[in-house]
Amino acid sequence: MLQHFKQHLAAEPESVSPNNGAKATPLVYVKKWLRTHHAIIFRLSNKVVQVIFTDRTEVLLSSGTREVMYVNKKGERLNYPLDSAFDSENAEMIKRLKYTKDILAKMLSAHKGEAAGRLRAYFCR
Repeated sequence: MLQHFKQHLAAEPESVSPNNGAKATPLVYVKKWLRTHHAIIFRLSNKVVQVIFTDRTEVLLSSGTREVMYVNKKGERLNYPLDSAFDSENAEMIKRLKYTKDILAKMLSAHKGEAAGRLRAYFCR
């Protein structure tokens, strides 16, 4: 699992000397995760939700930039604005976005009351 994160989430920041004035990039880490039959869902410290499907496609939802990144089976990365991603002609991406939306909605509805508040905070912080 560590090898996966090393390759896909964030490369190690360049070695930065305090003398050159450059700022170090904060390290991204997993805050929460969930495994389903079709995917693994990660909530990252940088407010990104990453969904890695069993067929090796990925969906990354960024609340900060309000973008969706889709990585297809060939490893090609495609970016879409969050508000128009479902209008895309990319049927494979739309299928995975719908699955992601359904899983997140089920998580929220399964945990009513205090638990639902924690989940909302968990995905909205």
